[in-house]
Amino acid sequence: MAGSGTGTPITSPAPSMEGLPYFEAVWVSDNSASSYVNNTLASQTISGTTFTIFEDSADYLYLGSSSRFDLAAFILATAGTVGTRTYAFSRSDNSWSQFIPGGTYDFTISGGESYTNLRNWTARAFSATSPHAYTPPDTAIRYWIRISVASVSTPPTVNQIMSRPYAAYCTASDVANQLQLPFDFDETTNPTRNTVEDYIHQAQSIIDYKTWMSWRLNYVEDEEYQFNMAGFKLKHRDIVAICKMEVWNGGGYETKTQGRTGDYFVVQELGLIKFSRFFMLPARFTSGNSPTGRWGWGEFEFPCRLSYLYGSSTFTDALRGGMVFDICKKMAASDVYLNHDYTILSASGVDRVSLDRKIEDWRTEIEEKLSSLQSWQVF
Repeated sequence: MAGSGTGTPITSPAPSMEGLPYFEAVWVSDNSASSYVNNTLASQTISGTTFTIFEDSADYLYLGSSSRFDLAAFILATAGTVGTRTYAFSRSDNSWSQFIPGGTYDFTISGGESYTNLRNWTARAFSATSPHAYTPPDTAIRYWIRISVASVSTPPTVNQIMSRPYAAYCTASDVANQLQLPFDFDETTNPTRNTVEDYIHQAQSIIDYKTWMSWRLNYVEDEEYQFNMAGFKLKHRDIVAICKMEVWNGGGYETKTQGRTGDYFVVQELGLIKFSRFFMLPARFTSGNSPTGRWGWGEFEFPCRLSYLYGSSTFTDALRGGMVFDICKKMAASDVYLNHDYTILSASGVDRVSLDRKIEDWRTEIEEKLSSLQSWQVF
């Protein structure tokens, strides 16, 4: 599918751009100006220029990537107040399919929204006539999510927007290289590129489950904890950002400020919350003689509530990232080989080690490396 805007149109997403933890395109369709505002570079680092994503309800936010993604995280400079959000994903026939996201993110705090089970999501190019009658920043084919809001009271301004690729630990091209195939996976191969990415996605879940760690971005909303004056350990480590920290005061939640001069600070790698100030919860009835009909018995059991982003990266984790990459591509390669017939591609009788034997060796390596990664977990 070719676009008619600026640049040279291409016919498929660029594999070299897959698996990146940021978006290749962050565009705002400014209805009042009849033009796109390209915020891509500003969105990729937290030190970039802040930008507004919804000036009014007629604007659209477009998030684009060469690979599928299942979460977008927003680090806000200014909290917004907007109406009902509407989400849609791209179709190759230039149409948009609305869907319900996995969470309830509303741009009032930094946080994330998940995009799951997007059936028939396909890549497309923008043109000078579609989806709007003005020239786009480029005509590269990408997977797109479109976000709009019903109303705007306070436009949110953004420091950074992060992406979680659907296949984050390795790419389908890495799996093809591991199998030493004479071709890369695409829409016409068996399995297709999307199917291989499904194998990678499954492998990522197994790695995270067995190691109790994650090398991809995750968002946790309203997770509850016991209060301890010395602080407490979060259920996850490698904290990217604390979006909201609240403490129940007996009548409602109070939002606490982060920083050593604020109410609390974070030991990010270990996932520890340490209180900077001394404060006590209101008294509660804990005596065995207290009448059971009175308030206070369970009201303060889990008074601390947090929303936060966490997860490391195979690119930045110098100690473990390479191991995670190797485990994931070998797990996915094993699934490809076991579920699809590649005997015609095997050079029978001339390989020093048969592919069957390689698969068995990979499985042994996978278990050994997973056991090694488990030992990194700090309880």
